[in-house]
Amino acid sequence: MPVYVCRVADSRGRVGEFLREAASEESCLREVAAKHPFVLSVAELPAARLRRMRRRRRPRLMVDLTELLALTLTAGLSLRDALEVAQTVFSRGEANELVTVLRERLSRGESLSGALEAAGSGFPPLYTGLVRVGERIGSLEQVFTRLAAYLRQQMALRDRFRS
Repeated sequence: MPVYVCRVADSRGRVGEFLREAASEESCLREVAAKHPFVLSVAELPAARLRRMRRRRRPRLMVDLTELLALTLTAGLSLRDALEVAQTVFSRGEANELVTVLRERLSRGESLSGALEAAGSGFPPLYTGLVRVGERIGSLEQVFTRLAAYLRQQMALRDRFRS
């Protein structure tokens, strides 16, 4: 299914941009217009950018995002608020695109583990599996804390082998 980049404005004039998966540009426009009064543009995401989003994630990006989610969830924020904070911290690049996709899928009612699996091949099965377990038992903050430590150890080990 094609992915569209949607630009909207609110009543104060602030512009926002997000990704939405839809069957066609017209159906995407209808869905976006139903939720946002001022739609600026809806354009299909270029295939090269979509491939870049779905490729294997950089280890540093995964560690940074996981650590940020662990910190914000441990501080008592909800998952949606934690992803909103992540989107402001990662204001550009691959991390922003990833957080945008996760927020969009969560707003549609998907689980976080399902959104991670759909976001691309960058997340190992262990990562998505532990997130799924954390969702079921209600302790995502503990899962993300342990995942951050695990990813840091993996990255340190990878760096030792390279050197």
